[in-house]
Amino acid sequence: MSTAPQFARVALQMEEKMKEKMEEVIVPTHFYNPHLHGQLIELSEFIGGCDAGRFYCALDPDGTITPCVFFPLAVGNIKTDSFEEIWDNNKVFLDLRNREKLKPNCGTCKFRYVCGGCRARAYGYFGDYLAPDPGCINNIEA
Repeated sequence: MSTAPQFARVALQMEEKMKEKMEEVIVPTHFYNPHLHGQLIELSEFIGGCDAGRFYCALDPDGTITPCVFFPLAVGNIKTDSFEEIWDNNKVFLDLRNREKLKPNCGTCKFRYVCGGCRARAYGYFGDYLAPDPGCINNIEA
């Protein structure tokens, strides 16, 4: 897993360009393998992109639970709340797991399932974790 969601998009775009030129490319990413060319898209859609609230979360020293260490939105406290309940049913975590809820341009991008943008950066800039990731070249105008 990477904390750089656009890495997956860039890797796939590089692969597309190399296919057009009929050249082989080796992209250093967690889901690319030149011997399994084109067979790992499903895996990249599952593990690719921002993993905040999807594969991990953060726990602050005072017990505050946040989607990730870069994402200062408290969703509960381990000292007073059931972690299982938060992980399974918290609205923020459920939203982060549903890429269909992302707003344009991230929500309309063909790479939303392998990238989806950094949700912490979207939250930091716009106060909305479903907003477009301002760190992506596809969101320059956003």
